[in-house]
Amino acid sequence: MKDILIIGAACAAALLLGGWLYFSGGNSISGGGAVSMIVLDEGMDSGAVTSRTNYRIKNQEELEALWNMVHGTGAPTTVDFSKKEIIAVFDGTHVTGGYEVAVASIVEAEDGVRTVSIVRTEPGENCVTTEAISSPFQIVVVDKSAVPYAHEEETVVRECK
Repeated sequence: MKDILIIGAACAAALLLGGWLYFSGGNSISGGGAVSMIVLDEGMDSGAVTSRTNYRIKNQEELEALWNMVHGTGAPTTVDFSKKEIIAVFDGTHVTGGYEVAVASIVEAEDGVRTVSIVRTEPGENCVTTEAISSPFQIVVVDKSAVPYAHEEETVVRECK
């Protein structure tokens, strides 16, 4: 019985600590490292955003304007901008399908710059693609930071047989 109480207390403490760390929303990066992110939205039709571009969204009004450009209607999820900010990446318009864009990682370096690594995927010449206009995008939520952002891009060609 004593063992069950000890195990139960340890589990409860672990749950409380995990919950506090998850909901505290403070910047868990101190001195550099990977920045955690959550995908808020992604898709193949970015609406009115037709060029290759990236956005850093710092408040709800900016998020609502971006959401309107992408979706035209509806309301975005409410984000606690006192603790979070948003990074949105857009690949521009393509005349076929088969294209993708994603934030592969965000790393905060020791010098205090966050680098967003963006991977753009395009179809190889042997790939069968849809004959439809596509404009891939991804929107991610990250812990808020006062440091500047930089980005690096990698293009990957998906080979098909």
